[in-house]
Amino acid sequence: MTTKRAMQGKVLICTVGTSLFEPNLSSISEDDEGRGALYRAYRDRNWELLAEELVKVDPKERICGAEINSMASMTEEGIIGDSGTLHLCHSDTPVGANIAQVLKLYYEKKGWFANIWKIEGLQDEDPRLFRTTGLRNLAKTISRIIRESGSPEFCAINATGGYKAQIAIAVLAGQAIGIPVYYKHERFPIIISLPPLPVALDFRYWLSKFGILLLIDREQIVAMADIEEDLDEKMESLIEKEDIDGKDYVELSPLGLIFLESFKNYFHESSGTLLPHDVPKSEKKRVSLSDHDWGRMRGQVKRILDNIVYTVPYVKEIHTNYLNPDLPSKSRFRLSSKGDIEGIMSLHGSTIKFTVLTSAADEAQREAVVADLNLRLDRQDFKIE
Repeated sequence: MTTKRAMQGKVLICTVGTSLFEPNLSSISEDDEGRGALYRAYRDRNWELLAEELVKVDPKERICGAEINSMASMTEEGIIGDSGTLHLCHSDTPVGANIAQVLKLYYEKKGWFANIWKIEGLQDEDPRLFRTTGLRNLAKTISRIIRESGSPEFCAINATGGYKAQIAIAVLAGQAIGIPVYYKHERFPIIISLPPLPVALDFRYWLSKFGILLLIDREQIVAMADIEEDLDEKMESLIEKEDIDGKDYVELSPLGLIFLESFKNYFHESSGTLLPHDVPKSEKKRVSLSDHDWGRMRGQVKRILDNIVYTVPYVKEIHTNYLNPDLPSKSRFRLSSKGDIEGIMSLHGSTIKFTVLTSAADEAQREAVVADLNLRLDRQDFKIE
């Protein structure tokens, strides 16, 4: 677990609520002793001045709001230092944006470098948008911040502010990715560290389902019929089903997105030990297409597949084995029922399937290869069009 000392001057992700404005500043008046300047800055929506006035107040006073109170407690406990990088994740509302701006100005005056992240869909007017889009975007944003910060070791989450569901997702994301999560209730004298998940997420299961989860995330919503053979009972909590015009579709649940992003981070750090050895260029073979009527697609299919062979270090050769010119599908890689690495390519309304031969020595390495190939496809390392 990250030590208190390790967090000094590092990266803190903070969920943002509304307590600073409602009920705190909205409940005072110009006549309140010592609060007149705060009230006028709030009333006039002068966020720069409001930040200046807040700096003069003891950060542990309730008037400062949940975010400032909790970070003051973190500093007092030695969890964070007096400066670092702060990422403020606010709701998709005007009040959320304004409070985030005040907090950014406030902490920059205190020596922090602050970033603001609006979480699209995180609002309280449309419950479905909040549940599907808002919470998923929060999980995705937290994961992105951690990934772009370089190492989870120097990150922490302050999950004190915001909607209860927003706090819950922030807690789960931090616990799943493996970084410290802190929370301060308004009646707690100190901030508390929330325990990590009691059980580890199943990495081997993730490897086997990574391609389908990436596909759903990339497409946002996918017809159930396109992926039904890849679904199983364990995926029930990772996806959400929806009926659109009598047709079943699936999208990632917030938990599914956390599952995807947490293992994406882990795989990024561990792929060097999981993937098989490189294949010498002299042992790689150009693609020879199967006996199908490829028509005008022949040259394009060969170029795409040859590109995979010669740009992916562990790939030896590729054999096509299926072509359906009238059945569009979704491009991805997976393990076949026989344990072979199978590629599925959608091209001009046709579905092409091919077997990928690699230097993988066992099933674990083949699963890692499938995950890596799907990541490369997601990054468009080899473009299929």
